[in-house]
Amino acid sequence: MNPKPFLPRATRALALASVLLLASWAFGQAPIAYYPLNESSGTIAHDGTGNGRDLITTSSPNSGGLDPTWEPTGGPVGGAIVFNATSQAGYTAQNFVWTTNSATPNLVVTNYPFTIACWMQTSNYYPSSVETSLWNQEWLYLGDGTQSGQYYALGIPTAAPGSASQYARNTTAYFNSSSVTITNGDWHHVVGVYNSATSRILYVDGIAANTNTTSVSIVARLNRIGIGGLTRSAPTDEVNGGLADVGIWVTNLSPQTVALVNGLGLFERLP
Repeated sequence: MNPKPFLPRATRALALASVLLLASWAFGQAPIAYYPLNESSGTIAHDGTGNGRDLITTSSPNSGGLDPTWEPTGGPVGGAIVFNATSQAGYTAQNFVWTTNSATPNLVVTNYPFTIACWMQTSNYYPSSVETSLWNQEWLYLGDGTQSGQYYALGIPTAAPGSASQYARNTTAYFNSSSVTITNGDWHHVVGVYNSATSRILYVDGIAANTNTTSVSIVARLNRIGIGGLTRSAPTDEVNGGLADVGIWVTNLSPQTVALVNGLGLFERLP
């Protein structure tokens, strides 16, 4: 058996920060928005595609308390950001958001298929002393910034406590949840593939975890991207945990590509 090559941590972090981007390019499937989350400070999560969809927060990262914390080498494939919410809607300022100019819309997605993905880490989904019950947490949001009930998301719903879920909502919400518990403090790769109005696939750690065929028509105005909570017009469902390597594609990533991206991410765990 050939030994695995050793690379210094700093070298691996730099090389792997864009591995998801490069892998999808190799398959002809470049993301339209990609956030490595490798920043060490500041209020901007930069879009690595060059499309200019940078996410901005009104909080003060690295300031302690409820403010999010940048972890430049703390993610599974490079950097990460850690959110510190202690209740469902107690600190919506932690969210990072991009919204298109309504006068000249630059919509993120206009039709099916598309894919959204991220790495998630949490061990604190259960309530704190502030919150007396479970609350929904949404790590990645793609929706209509002027409407409260039209969006897609990846998160953990109270309907399936501890499980990753793929959301689709055009007035009525439908959850495509896994049976895999992800609230164990480890990093988990979560991918939502939206093939059509009646075909959705959720992947957890590179493996297809569930499907859903309930019809959900495409949201007509997908003009907002957000992380850290359900960043709709009235934000809620704030996150307590880590987020890394966020991507959005205007195609349905194949099972092979999803598995490849997940496997490359695990290289960060080499000794």
